Amino acid sequence: MICSSALWPLLLDLAQQMTIKVRLEIMDEVSLSGCLCLIKGQKTIFVDKRLNTEARVKQLALCLGGQNLEQYYMLPALRHYLEGLTGPLRQIGQFYDGDGWLTKET
Repeated sequence: MICSSALWPLLLDLAQQMTIKVRLEIMDEVSLSGCLCLIKGQKTIFVDKRLNTEARVKQLALCLGGQNLEQYYMLPALRHYLEGLTGPLRQIGQFYDGDGWLTKET
């Protein structure tokens, strides 16, 4: 398994490929850290900078793992880590319900 300190730059690179900005901020207790927001048209993920590297990696990975990742290149170790958190990565037309990926019926 790859260590958290090696995963962090890989996740930042993936976010950059996806044109998602990652911001390390001091989050207060009522804020949602590790969430994906749209700010002036820019997708942005906020991660609490007070967290240790392992917790930061998990927050960022959970946010990115909830996106459609099939078109982005990533190292197999990163893909394996993301799938370990959320199960198989999202495909187009699916959403994560907390237990697994579901296909939205139209």
